[in-house]
Amino acid sequence: MDLETQISNLDGGYEKLTTTISKQGEQWHREINAIINKMKTEISEIKVKHRDTLQKHLDEIKQIQTLIKQTLIALNEIEKSTAVAPTIEYNSKIREFSKLPPKLQVKLPTYIPKPIDREKLYSLFRHITPLSTATEENVLSLNQPNTSVRELLDKPELVATIQTGYEQLFGVTCLDEDGVWTHSLTNKIKCFNIKGSLLQTIGTESGQRPNDIVVNSDGDLLYSDWETTTVNKVKNGQTEELITLPEEWTPAQLCVTSTGDLLVTMFSTDRSKVVRYSGSTVKQTIQFDNKGKPLYSRNSAVKYITENRNHDICVADNSAGAVVVVYQDGKLRWRYTGHPSVAKNKSFEPYGITSDSQSRILTADRDNHCIHILDQNGRFLRYFDNCDLEDPYGLCVDNNDNLQIMDPLSTAQDVHRCDLCETAILASLDGGYEKLTTEISKQGEQWHREIDIVIDKMKTEINEIKVKHRVILQKHLDEIKQIQSLIKQTLLALYEIEKSTAVAPTIEYNSKIREFSKLPPKLQVKLPTFIPKPIDREKLYSLFGQITPLSTATEENVLSLNKPNTLVRELLDEPELVATIQTGYEQLLGVTCLDEDSVWTHGMTNKIKCFNIKGSLLQTIGTKSGQSPHDIAVNSDGDLLYSDWLTRTVNKVKSGQIEELIRLQGWKPNQLCVTSTGDLLVTMYSDDYPQSKVVRYSGSTEKQTIQFDDKGKPLYSGNSYKKYVTENGNHDICVADYGAGAVVVVNQDGKLRWRYTGHPSVTKKKPFEPWGITTDSQGHILTADCYNHCIHILDQNGQFLRYIDNCDLEYPTGLCVDNNDNLFVSEYNKGNVKKIKYLRLTPNW
Repeated sequence: MDLETQISNLDGGYEKLTTTISKQGEQWHREINAIINKMKTEISEIKVKHRDTLQKHLDEIKQIQTLIKQTLIALNEIEKSTAVAPTIEYNSKIREFSKLPPKLQVKLPTYIPKPIDREKLYSLFRHITPLSTATEENVLSLNQPNTSVRELLDKPELVATIQTGYEQLFGVTCLDEDGVWTHSLTNKIKCFNIKGSLLQTIGTESGQRPNDIVVNSDGDLLYSDWETTTVNKVKNGQTEELITLPEEWTPAQLCVTSTGDLLVTMFSTDRSKVVRYSGSTVKQTIQFDNKGKPLYSRNSAVKYITENRNHDICVADNSAGAVVVVYQDGKLRWRYTGHPSVAKNKSFEPYGITSDSQSRILTADRDNHCIHILDQNGRFLRYFDNCDLEDPYGLCVDNNDNLQIMDPLSTAQDVHRCDLCETAILASLDGGYEKLTTEISKQGEQWHREIDIVIDKMKTEINEIKVKHRVILQKHLDEIKQIQSLIKQTLLALYEIEKSTAVAPTIEYNSKIREFSKLPPKLQVKLPTFIPKPIDREKLYSLFGQITPLSTATEENVLSLNKPNTLVRELLDEPELVATIQTGYEQLLGVTCLDEDSVWTHGMTNKIKCFNIKGSLLQTIGTKSGQSPHDIAVNSDGDLLYSDWLTRTVNKVKSGQIEELIRLQGWKPNQLCVTSTGDLLVTMYSDDYPQSKVVRYSGSTEKQTIQFDDKGKPLYSGNSYKKYVTENGNHDICVADYGAGAVVVVNQDGKLRWRYTGHPSVTKKKPFEPWGITTDSQGHILTADCYNHCIHILDQNGQFLRYIDNCDLEYPTGLCVDNNDNLFVSEYNKGNVKKIKYLRLTPNW
């Protein structure tokens, strides 16, 4: 085919390409619609199973409720009757009703849309062969090295969890594929293997916590010490000083480079910088950009650092809310300040940072509970937000590109608990599942938009190729036509010579054969082709998102014989004083219920007294130390527990004998609470007073520490003031923080739920400074407002309900509620314990 024909046929050839692309786009739209319909069908099927499961459980509960109602009516008739026989013949149903259907936890499934990677979608959609222009000249071909490439998994996998035992874990660094070093707010640096076994513990020379740790190329541990302003090396168990900073500078985070140099971030009063060391010698300082402005925020906030494989130096500047990356010579390359996301609502404040073998940069977004993954040019690739991450802080990657992440404030997996709320849950099912299908539809719309963008991009690409194709052919045609014109002129000249009888033109003629024998190179321009890739529906389905399966869990649900959960109690309009117990204490601090008929009390003496409801003294226990106890509690076996500030112990009194249960180091025990599961909650304060926390014990074993919120700020005031503690029926942990003037409530996992700082009142003029705290069967929280001579009653969400300010209360301190929801209040100056009825019983049919 000649060139002119090729040029004239170009439009038709390229039109076929765009038509093929459009057809592929239509096929993709059909596939997306098929996936949406498949997911909606899956959601509908799950909803039917969900409804059937709840309905069956509800029917079982209603059946038992009906039986209980019938039994109560029968008992009422027996009570009214004067006949003796029905009473004698009656068989108790308590044992029959004590075993309720198991508590049912059915979690609504979730739809997790995956971010659409447009470049990945583009590569899945097609392959357009590029415009091929070939001549007969040789082309030099360069071989490219074959490097190992690791792609990001669609869904990162949790491989292992190591429990370090730290209360606040701040850093992790890889020793090798099987071991990591860790550090926290103590002076102990611990090495664990991947199975969680403790291999080694190193103590800092100064006795203070390290700012950071790292391992050098010889496998030696390095750590920075803010107290001594040094960087130290631990070799064969011996600690030696490696670097001492100038007086005004403090070392912060560390990184060992690929060349064996050490990068140190450091801060002074108003400056921050990165310094490169070779051994103990300063090689480079990175502090300002090319305009003389500081590269990093000028404060002591965390600035984790790593080196990428291209030798870029990457700093996670927490205070600046940015990842700052400079070249090897210290010149600014780029800054990353986060990625727009509907799901990540909190500001981007990076903590740990590391890089992998593919030059990707990973940084911990603690407040949004995820990891950001960037390419080496600062382009966001994806989030890593599964594996139940909470407060990710320190990061490191081993030689096999396994990522190690540590959470500073959480060592346990969150378990969300939800009791069955009868018809309310059934009624809300449609709304919950409607949200799921709406999310799926929105994701489908987004995919359709992305596919249209890909199609338009391809058509544009085809048009650009067509323009280049036409230009190449036209240029080649013009060259050929120019030669054709010269040949034609030469042929005309030869024809004239041939007709001429003159000899001179023939003798003078120079042949043009050699000149014309070298034509322009033969040109082959192949029309590009569009090769539609087969659509892998399963792969597309996995890229579209994930529906978590319906989760159903049961738990034994035993009816308490002492505290029936089938009854509702409402607040009385006017609380009633039922009884007053005179204890004889001059300063009465606390009261705890032993049973419905008796209470234990304690005051500013070493004597702990037990009284019955009539005021008779049943028993007196003296503390071992001779000092007054900070608090008392009764465990599930009926044994008395008390905390002793002098000996730093919690003690148990069993059969009149005192035995030590818990001994603290560096802390003094304060108030106590025995939970519904038999655990013991202890509020405590440090010897130097600035720290307070709540610790959960199982027997003598520490299970949980609650001290900071999700931003690392203390939950409780740092002092030795009383912090009475109780557990609510929903397992919330409630602390009456006298020093903070607040009731602080966290959930079972230690996450802050709410704070209550008092209720506006004309008559309550003194500041709210709560003392005792307790809860009842209805989830109410009651706390003693000592100086306003009243009790505050709140619901489980912190909403004020009412005061108890009658019953002639004076300086109420300790509180407890018995199994029948009677309130016992200790009065500081009077030394009395008052029993108050504040709820009335209402059957719950």
